[in-house]
Amino acid sequence: MRDHYEKENNRFIERWERPKELSPGVTLAFRIVTPWTAVKTPFEAANYKKMHWIPSANANKATEIDILISKPSAQVTGWPGMRSLNTQLVDSMLLDSGETVWVVHWEIDMPKFDTTPVKMRLAKGQTKEELKNKDLRVLALGSEKDGSRVLYDCAMVVN
Repeated sequence: MRDHYEKENNRFIERWERPKELSPGVTLAFRIVTPWTAVKTPFEAANYKKMHWIPSANANKATEIDILISKPSAQVTGWPGMRSLNTQLVDSMLLDSGETVWVVHWEIDMPKFDTTPVKMRLAKGQTKEELKNKDLRVLALGSEKDGSRVLYDCAMVVN
């Protein structure tokens, strides 16, 4: 009974092991990948002055935002991936443990997605026509071969 209680009242949705280090003392923990076709929601930049704006990717590319963790012993010049991957720094934060969390972004080749059509299940009373021309999103959470977690943020097209 205690195990059930602890699982039900845990504030974590999921826990996973820290991935292996990419280089000595540097771990790629999480990625957010947004294909160029997914950036289509209009906004007024003047209303969001305190935001750090990341440019959308060029055609047939994607923007990848990486969250990396470096140990105090890691040899990091600038920020992770600055020279080797041409990443751009969003921000960094020093943790109480002495480690640093880095948020960087860069443009990557478009990921290869399975484009097999899927059957949609609509909410009761909803029609497919009502969903056409809407700004719908698909978020897919997964794991990469290196052990990092990834969130794909994509536009959904209703045919």
